[in-house]
Amino acid sequence: MMRPTRLLLTSAVVLVIAGLVASPADAEWDLSWPTLRPGIAGGQEEKELGLSLGYEISEGYARLISDPGSFQWSVRARFESSGSYVWAEGLNPAPWSTVLAFDAALNMFRPAVNPDFVPGELPDESRRVPAENHGRLRLGLQVGHETDQSFEVHQVIGGLVAGYANIRTVGWAGLLPTVLLFGDGVLMVSRVRDDEVLAGADETYARARLEASLKHHFGEYLPTSSLKPLALYLDFRYSREFSRGEAWEETDRHKALYVAGGIGYAFQEPVFWCLRGVAAGVSYGRIPPVEKDSTVALVYVDLGAP
Repeated sequence: MMRPTRLLLTSAVVLVIAGLVASPADAEWDLSWPTLRPGIAGGQEEKELGLSLGYEISEGYARLISDPGSFQWSVRARFESSGSYVWAEGLNPAPWSTVLAFDAALNMFRPAVNPDFVPGELPDESRRVPAENHGRLRLGLQVGHETDQSFEVHQVIGGLVAGYANIRTVGWAGLLPTVLLFGDGVLMVSRVRDDEVLAGADETYARARLEASLKHHFGEYLPTSSLKPLALYLDFRYSREFSRGEAWEETDRHKALYVAGGIGYAFQEPVFWCLRGVAAGVSYGRIPPVEKDSTVALVYVDLGAP
């Protein structure tokens, strides 16, 4: 008899693939050029500076499976990859990550309608129905690969993701964070580092993650129009590994916390064709499989095709 977890995963895969392939509703590609982020990182503990170069790739495909006039159900497939290299390894708290995700989402927004004839009113009268935007609920599957910038530890992940994505960035509603919960199965496929504790840890284990993030355009409240693109960024991540052995847990490396905050400015039109924005921020902690906590200040620019 099929186990409940395996049955759930199999059912989710079948539903997502069926929606992507067979849905007669509208389909949409979300394709973009990669983003490069050259910058400078500085550390508090070792008082050092290092050049950094980050990248981000996000490509997707979605199909609507409900009436576009109401809140829309959709199924999506996304490929996402990100990472950075810092010429001072202790100043890079984030891993290199590549993920292929499949999910179903309830998009809780609809465009404004004008005109909209209201029953009981005169035929030539109309009113405008304002747009609604309450974010997106998400449930899906993902598989991927993780490593640190030394490329000494490689691991494959697969599991479930569920949560709420807030796509509003202004007003009180824009202060509501995006919150995602992950349940991963992790297989460590290689480890070059000579670490006795790591060598004794189980290669296959479970991991739970909580991520909360916020982007808010506080520049909208400033009197100068040129400052309206200013945005606040906040990021919180917590992860915990299970069943990796007592020696590993005694080092507290089975738990990881990462918090970050910063300010960014996005140009309304790219400068010199590819300069899309600038940002500065501070972070503390680490994101596995990175194993050392650090406090890092980072200043960078966003480069990408218009």
